[in-house]
Amino acid sequence: DTEGDGGTNLDYREREGKYPGDARVSLLYAGSEERKSDDEDDEDDNMNSKQSKSRPPVALVHNLSKEYVLHSLKTSPLVQRYKLDNNNKNATTKNVRLISLAHNPETQIAAYLISNATTQTTPEKNKGKDAALLSREAREYMKKSLTSAFVGYEQAVRKGFIDGYGVCSNGLSLPEGHDMAMSWRDVLECAVDAFVEVKGGDIRPQEKQENHDQQYQRSSLKVIRLPGNVLETRGLD
Repeated sequence: DTEGDGGTNLDYREREGKYPGDARVSLLYAGSEERKSDDEDDEDDNMNSKQSKSRPPVALVHNLSKEYVLHSLKTSPLVQRYKLDNNNKNATTKNVRLISLAHNPETQIAAYLISNATTQTTPEKNKGKDAALLSREAREYMKKSLTSAFVGYEQAVRKGFIDGYGVCSNGLSLPEGHDMAMSWRDVLECAVDAFVEVKGGDIRPQEKQENHDQQYQRSSLKVIRLPGNVLETRGLD
């Protein structure tokens, strides 16, 4: 049961295309394996004669769909332990806050550029596009994917799987002219769009029960994590 709250995470066995939003970024070639020939005789067996057979390549994909986000959280042993401890009155982890991070969303940009690069097999609609236009389309594709992930995270917060979510991105420290550069504004924009989608557009201030002061509802975005060192300094600006 990989869909229920008590499921087992078997992501390493999943096939490409099982969840919407799979973005292929590479193929991993696992080499070849040796096997004995079916028609070897006893003498050949003694000599350990073998034939080589190529292993099928493994597709490396990056997925930010809300469906996959919810699946990965539902089947996470960490989330299951977190929920168990929260339901235990004597648990010592009551003060722990579980935050899930979307990892390197700029990978979606690379996947889009790879799949739409001009080749002999490129769809006719994509031929002749200049680099700037393709880059803008790739960025919009990334933001759409990241918004979908944030929708899944907002739903996960409402279900009690996590306390919030965030982003861990190398792209936040890349210069603006880089194809895979991201801005913190992109992250905030996607978080707002996801919050509005989950809340159904009703984000008006709510009154506190105690003092009746108005309080705006907030997104569950908690963390933006990025590199910061002597070589990667842009994100600190």
